[in-house]
Amino acid sequence: MPVVHEEDKHETGVKFARLKQYPHTSYVEHRAMTINGWRWLAWSNKAIVNKYDEIVEIISVGRDITDKKIIEYELVKAKEKAEKSDQIKTTFLYNVSEKINKPLNELAQTIRNNNYLCVDTDLNNIIQSTINELHDFIGKLDEISKIETGQISVKSENFDLNLLIEDVISKIKNTYSHKNIDLTLKKEIQESFIIFNDKLKIKQIFIHLLSNAFKFTESGSVEFGYKIVDNNVNFYINDTGVGIDEESIKLLFVLSDNTRNKGFGIPIVKAYVDILGGTMNIESKLGQGTNVDICLPVESRAYNKKESSIKNQEILDLNSSVILVAEDERINFKLLKTILTKAGATILRAKTGTEAINIVRERKDLTLVLMDIKMPGISGAEALIEIRKINPDLKVIACTAYTQSDDSDSFSKNEFDGFLPKPIKRKELFKTIKEIL
Repeated sequence: MPVVHEEDKHETGVKFARLKQYPHTSYVEHRAMTINGWRWLAWSNKAIVNKYDEIVEIISVGRDITDKKIIEYELVKAKEKAEKSDQIKTTFLYNVSEKINKPLNELAQTIRNNNYLCVDTDLNNIIQSTINELHDFIGKLDEISKIETGQISVKSENFDLNLLIEDVISKIKNTYSHKNIDLTLKKEIQESFIIFNDKLKIKQIFIHLLSNAFKFTESGSVEFGYKIVDNNVNFYINDTGVGIDEESIKLLFVLSDNTRNKGFGIPIVKAYVDILGGTMNIESKLGQGTNVDICLPVESRAYNKKESSIKNQEILDLNSSVILVAEDERINFKLLKTILTKAGATILRAKTGTEAINIVRERKDLTLVLMDIKMPGISGAEALIEIRKINPDLKVIACTAYTQSDDSDSFSKNEFDGFLPKPIKRKELFKTIKEIL
């Protein structure tokens, strides 16, 4: 047998030692010096033993697998390169989201709080509409990035489907209030309908599909409803819009073709429907409208309407609480301070991660920290490491303008106790605080 490469000697010895054990066969791959230089060889070995189970002969058949190993190596390198590229793309989108969303949030907050920013009210409305469109576009970029890199997962919870639908419809009506379109809602269950599924993804499915229906319908109507069939809920959205020709329907789910003309919505919806174990079908005729049907398996849960009503009426009481808000943006801090002060909390501010660490070190009466992830100097995640050394029991919630909610998993790995996406809403803020305190 040729001289074995130093790095492969141990493994080769182990494999040949197995010939002493029944069934007295082994397979080994190693590098070996040949007349053609170092080559990868594969050996299939069979030991012949006598009646005393002693090896008397070894039959080995070898073959050169260098070309195979080269291909495997190139595939591994290509996979690593692709994964690195995905990571770079995700990091890039993260930074873009942070850089764009922060000034957008500040501008939107300024417009809401100061109607006199522009004398022309119509101009104010145009600015606000443009900000909303940019937020929507960035959010879809984040979703597509997560889908393409396989970073989406199902996070099921109990929620009222009818309340979710009402919330989505309210948002859609507000967004497209300038259009003269009738929206009809048909629900098989009129009372509360509690299901166990991924609330956020189902909400995004509804928003994307209803937005498309309104966007491509100039006049007429949109009908949205659902029916229950066995353990499935069949949702449908029908519109009287411009419609889609048969060839274009085939391309709707292809991201490269779809985004050029129709946007990201349909590929995102299809990905979410697939991950939730459902099916999706689109029927349309040019000039006659579009019908979208989605079937999702859901688990319905018993629902106590009285208990839910009492729970929803609970008010967050933060009296005697001392909360540190680590936030370098003035408007974001003022918004949080206003909300939390009204709930009875005493608010402290840190403009940098280092300042937050020092305050935690000095103040032993802190109840909670709201930590911005992107701050001057050290990041919120880096500040958290030091805070845990000072006060391991102090609750810390991560706040970020990054719009992809699934990214809350990455923050949990850094041992944050909660996650809040910006712009922070009062309801979500109180809900998160209730969960961890």
